[in-house]
Amino acid sequence: MKYARYALTALLAVSFGVAETPKDGMNKPDWEKAKQAYIYQLSAKNPGVVASAANYIRKYNIVEAADDLKKILFCDHCEAVKVSAALALVEIAGDDGVSTIKEAMKTEENDLIVAFYKVILHTDSENFIAPISEK
Repeated sequence: MKYARYALTALLAVSFGVAETPKDGMNKPDWEKAKQAYIYQLSAKNPGVVASAANYIRKYNIVEAADDLKKILFCDHCEAVKVSAALALVEIAGDDGVSTIKEAMKTEENDLIVAFYKVILHTDSENFIAPISEK
């Protein structure tokens, strides 16, 4: 009976491994699907998911997400989400992101967020906060 458990466990492990192996034998990620998933997660109801997606968008420089990040700055109420979106926007959208953040500062009611926007923009210089991605 003891050996039957080991045999069953080994059989299950092998069958799960075979089921997870792609047919071509290569384990290639589908980058386009991943990018779309990160962009889609920006519209999630969970602020943690949205903030995390914004961080990954920043890390992987997903420029296609710029419009969605801009909407977050004007519509979302969660500080963590706005912080992550602003950082991502500055890095992936460049000057357009900077001008969007400056516009968002004009209507932002949260003093902490306004102060954060000022910090990442370094209003007295042209440099932005250091990126997540390692260049």
